[in-house]
Amino acid sequence: MQDIEEYLIPSNSSSSNSSNSSSSSSINGSNSLKGPAAERLFAYLPLLSASRVQQLPAADLLLLLRVYSRLFTAEAPLAAAAAGPAAAAAAAGEAAGEGACGSSKIKDERGGAAANKAAICLFLNRGAATILRRPLDFMLPSQLPCLLAVSASLPPAAVPLEFWRCLLRRTADVARLLSPSAATRLLLGLACLPKLHEDAGLPRAAAAVCARVASAPECLQQQESLLHAMEALRRLQLLHVPLLTEIARALQLRFAAGAPSGVPRGRASHKGTNPSLRGPPQGLDVSSLLDGDTNGPHTCYQRLHSKEDIGLVVEALSCFAAAKATEFQALFRGLADSLVEAVETLELGETAQVLAALGALNCYPEKLLARLLPHVAALLAAQRGVISGDQEEAREATAAAAAAAAEAPAATAAAGAPGAAAVIKDTLRILRSLGQLQKRDAAVLREAAGLLEGAAELKRLSLRDCVRVLYDCYRLDVWHPPLGDKLLSCLRAHPRSNLLDALGLQGATNLLLALSYFRRNEQPIFDALLSQARPAAAAAVAAAAAVASEVLFLMLLRHVQCLSKEGVSQLQTVGLAFRAGHLPFAAESLSVAARDVLQRVRVKETEPETPCISSLQEAVAKASTFLQCHYYSEASSL
Repeated sequence: MQDIEEYLIPSNSSSSNSSNSSSSSSINGSNSLKGPAAERLFAYLPLLSASRVQQLPAADLLLLLRVYSRLFTAEAPLAAAAAGPAAAAAAAGEAAGEGACGSSKIKDERGGAAANKAAICLFLNRGAATILRRPLDFMLPSQLPCLLAVSASLPPAAVPLEFWRCLLRRTADVARLLSPSAATRLLLGLACLPKLHEDAGLPRAAAAVCARVASAPECLQQQESLLHAMEALRRLQLLHVPLLTEIARALQLRFAAGAPSGVPRGRASHKGTNPSLRGPPQGLDVSSLLDGDTNGPHTCYQRLHSKEDIGLVVEALSCFAAAKATEFQALFRGLADSLVEAVETLELGETAQVLAALGALNCYPEKLLARLLPHVAALLAAQRGVISGDQEEAREATAAAAAAAAEAPAATAAAGAPGAAAVIKDTLRILRSLGQLQKRDAAVLREAAGLLEGAAELKRLSLRDCVRVLYDCYRLDVWHPPLGDKLLSCLRAHPRSNLLDALGLQGATNLLLALSYFRRNEQPIFDALLSQARPAAAAAVAAAAAVASEVLFLMLLRHVQCLSKEGVSQLQTVGLAFRAGHLPFAAESLSVAARDVLQRVRVKETEPETPCISSLQEAVAKASTFLQCHYYSEASSL
């Protein structure tokens, strides 16, 4: 137990001290403290035989599973634990005059890390098998939340599929026995599970728990349960209409009466539940079990409990956007109106969330956008020095943005100083949202282009990020020459032989469409994406060349068949641009394979789109039917 505490506590202390010191120093300090404890924990693995694991108490087994699953995913402790025996062997070799070389040391360390991972996998497999053999010790309704919290950290490949099936099947069966508030916590635990196989049964379990929560909507009047349900649906991206309807009703009731700050409007009903089924397994310290988990349910509980009403609105919009529930437009307009007066309190990440949600929900609240976009420009201006790492420039930009935004002096000060990766991610989301909302705000676009230009120059944008920025510029009909040149230089530097594999089919078609629209003379990129030509060896024989061309033709045919309707339409637009002479180079300059792909896409038939009736059409149809019946009755009476 002492070694477990020594391994867990440095992780928590280092995360809390990271705000006061640099991230590199905190990571190094954490690894130096974790190394000896991790090495001793690895030494205990041979003692955990199958028979001994089966005899462990439930609380001890869950704690060990939690710790060793963290060791499995943490590369630094694995390397530190593997480096100990390797260093000892190297020292012994030097004493004997054998002199170990650097490559052999690296090989020994990698072999030790692989052996440690194999030992952890064996223990996790034994632990999962023990849980399946002792369901009364682990899978009672009161114990499922703790088991789900531990399972959220388990690597899916290290645990048999039958374990996940049994766990999710049991969750679906006991959902109706839980209280509504416990069901919301269980739903959040399901949402925190890693990505599982399709046959595991996660959708069925989530639907059963959602149905239990929707059957007792009074629990959603409590902020805690409401936040848990929304966060779970957002993570699962689950379109459960009954639960979403009850969430929308709870939000409307909450904000219609002046937006109380976290005060429950009523008590959740515990009808049909057994009070004796509550509580964790006996002897289990939940805090020690779940502390240090950055993505588990316990961290979600702590983060959600700190939410105020503004955070509740942001979470609600993100939840409905992730579930693609666009039918609740009246709710979205009400939530947007409640944010208008509090725009200046939003940070950069929250503004990116709001804009992304509005774009995904096809919601265009003009009053909110008129206040939000200037605030976004001020927040982006305050992060200029974060991308380049110049803290003095960041402070100067923050002061300048605060002075310029006289109406909201606390806005930029409250934004803090997020890391460069977070700033880049939020900037990409904001730019994409502007494309979805068709808002060409000059100030926001100028600041976003400046930040992304610096990120591209410092190689902080991935290849797909570069394509996303170019495609968003196409959607906004905006070409920023310095930014575009930096992005295209990143694309040119990538090997053309695997450019299509790096971008994906949809990313490649988006890039081709953007380059065609802006008339960029990038013939090598067009040829690489359309033909995916591989450089042939100089001494290739004719037979090998024929086989290679046949394989290439089959690959191109497969790519064309795998394109979505949007991708086919985009490539047809690119072909039309070639035929109309819009591009600065002719299609004849492309390779034969590239021209063949354009020809196949040109004649490819797509399924007609399914006609849909909009809400406006339904409203007009109802009104016209009423008027027709009304005036027909009047005309008949004359």
